[in-house]
Amino acid sequence: MHIKVPFLAVLIISIFQITLYGIQNNHYSKKDFNEILTVQPEDITEIRISNFPGHGRHTTDPEQIKDIFNYFNQFQYQRLRNDQTAFMPKRTMMINIYAGENIDFIIPYGKEAFINHKVYRVKNGVIEQDLLLEIFDSLPDTENTDGS
Repeated sequence: MHIKVPFLAVLIISIFQITLYGIQNNHYSKKDFNEILTVQPEDITEIRISNFPGHGRHTTDPEQIKDIFNYFNQFQYQRLRNDQTAFMPKRTMMINIYAGENIDFIIPYGKEAFINHKVYRVKNGVIEQDLLLEIFDSLPDTENTDGS
């Protein structure tokens, strides 16, 4: 009889600790795109991209913003522990998402993305920069940031 009480106490404490650990580490679970952004999808007013050669593109068209947002929302994102990546390219694109005073940024590179100073593993696919460039190539050219 005496053995059951300590075992039950240890079991309850263990379950409590596991639950607490799960709650504390929830930001490492898979999330949808809109869950990791600080801006709300309905508040987005502009999306800008600077691509490899330094050309900038932007859109304020709600339909184009929705298409771009839907592209990123087809994936799930899982934050990497300590935001450490095994690979970070030297040259890649950067996407800024504007919603009033708030700005989020995305630096996608294949199976990972750097989003608002956090590194995420992309689940359910790969962010294809060529496809993103095709989406943005249909947008008006805004600036050339390479100095030419």
